[in-house]
Amino acid sequence: MSSKYSTLQQLADTLPVPPLSALDDADYRVLWHDFADRKQAIEDTLKTVRITAGAFLDEHMDRIARLAEFEWSEAADSHLQALLEQAGFDAGSELAVRSSANIEDGNQHSFAGIFSTHLSVQGLQALKTAVLDVWRSGVSRQAILERLRASMLETPVEMTVIVQRMVKARFAGVAFSHDPLSGEAVTLIETVASLGEAMVSGVEKGMSARVSDQQLLGCDPALEPHKALLLEVATLAANASAALGLPADIEWAADDQKLWLLQARA
Repeated sequence: MSSKYSTLQQLADTLPVPPLSALDDADYRVLWHDFADRKQAIEDTLKTVRITAGAFLDEHMDRIARLAEFEWSEAADSHLQALLEQAGFDAGSELAVRSSANIEDGNQHSFAGIFSTHLSVQGLQALKTAVLDVWRSGVSRQAILERLRASMLETPVEMTVIVQRMVKARFAGVAFSHDPLSGEAVTLIETVASLGEAMVSGVEKGMSARVSDQQLLGCDPALEPHKALLLEVATLAANASAALGLPADIEWAADDQKLWLLQARA
């Protein structure tokens, strides 16, 4: 499983992480016919893309797209149903289905907005569509071009797909337990009203706030009525940092009930 998923599992013991599960290559071999052979053929094609510096990308993308047309196995539905039940989800659960690739969120390249996310997924068929789309986004034209620019085509993409209970957010965003430039223990918070996916992917600019020692140092005027939430987010970021033993940045969401930790990275 990916480091993102493993980190969330670790933090779920002490911090408010929504229930989640994940799929990796062991699951895909059950879900899709000929997964291992097709994945290897995709990697072989990507090696050719790298060697030719993308000169024949259209031709190679056609081949990759055909290889990624996986056929669902007879065991797929029962396997996914068992995974959902093990995580405590039922047929009516609303889910968020997100990527967790081994090349995401690196120090040099984050790949923000490159891989797919599906929100408010309900039902087995919708889950199957979302899981397949998230996996395919790892070998999309956009992803391959980004990897080519970053000189990362030689690194195989291992795509874990995280399935998590959907948070109906009033506010959502990101927070840094320490200033990423100065290293000071000042929490930087970026937030938007409602779902934070557009901000995290770079589509929408969020409102900002700064917190130190449970004191609000400053924020956008629209956030002033929400001081208590901002202080709670700062505490969550500090607790994630303490649990990971390093400065941390987190993704968070607040619904009508509580504040949730969606992702953390040290």
